[in-house]
Amino acid sequence: MKILVCCISGMGSSQMIKMKISNVLKKLGITATIDHKPIGEGKSMAKNYDAIFCSSALVDNFKDVDPNKIPTKTALNLLGKDVGECRLPLTPMSAQNREKLTNAMSAYGLRS
Repeated sequence: MKILVCCISGMGSSQMIKMKISNVLKKLGITATIDHKPIGEGKSMAKNYDAIFCSSALVDNFKDVDPNKIPTKTALNLLGKDVGECRLPLTPMSAQNREKLTNAMSAYGLRS
């Protein structure tokens, strides 16, 4: 998994968020590459990442980015929302990643 964290300068808050995300993923046993960038650079690179984190004030910078639908659809289906399976060329999430997603959702109280 590749994660991008952005802030205005790419040094302050994005670095702190990167460390927090890293700690959470480590506890969940999820391996990820986490980069932090200034918003201008992050916007141009966003399509190369599976997840993007930024402050709510910067969200509009990513409105044209098409996210990876596999984890989103899997999570919504796990929550009981029938959004269907991914269509080709996307494939269903692997059993191993589905288990990790389920565990992470449970850890955050999203599943019982």
